Amino acid sequence: MSNRVDCGDCPNVTSGCAAGQCMRAAEERKISVDQQVECVKRELRMREHVYPRRIADGKMTQALADRELAAMRAVLATLERLPKTQPGLF
Repeated sequence: MSNRVDCGDCPNVTSGCAAGQCMRAAEERKISVDQQVECVKRELRMREHVYPRRIADGKMTQALADRELAAMRAVLATLERLPKTQPGLF
């Protein structure tokens, strides 16, 4: 028995998607830009808290931590430029 379904919304129209995949995608589309911004802010705070210990333990270099934090700050800046009431982008 196949676990593939034809939901009519999948990019792979020949084989459909794994059961539930489209439902998850639909749920992701319901996450507002405001919610995404808050999530990225939480992630950034967590990384700012965790990375110093990882560096001290030799599990991460300062250069890598700096790049990762810069990337997350860029994501935040991008999201903050979007209209706040806009639902998910896709």
